[in-house]
Amino acid sequence: MAIIDEEKPIWEEIDRAESYLVCCMFDEAASLASSIIMRLHEDYKHSNKSCEVSDFENEWDDMLESAGMVLVQSMKQLQR
Repeated sequence: MAIIDEEKPIWEEIDRAESYLVCCMFDEAASLASSIIMRLHEDYKHSNKSCEVSDFENEWDDMLESAGMVLVQSMKQLQR
């Protein structure tokens, strides 16, 4: 259940990354979004071992999609 307890801070970080994107702070947005994606990947690996995937998989997908969109949009603006 540790994964579910960490969802709120991840969503707060995604909101902050989106704010960076809106404020044209593309480097910061890309960096934070990348960190969030790495953290989600680690969370998924740990939860996969403990069979808790079904408890948070939909929420995990939404967080991954949101962070990924921030990363893609930031990279596009940075022309990378």
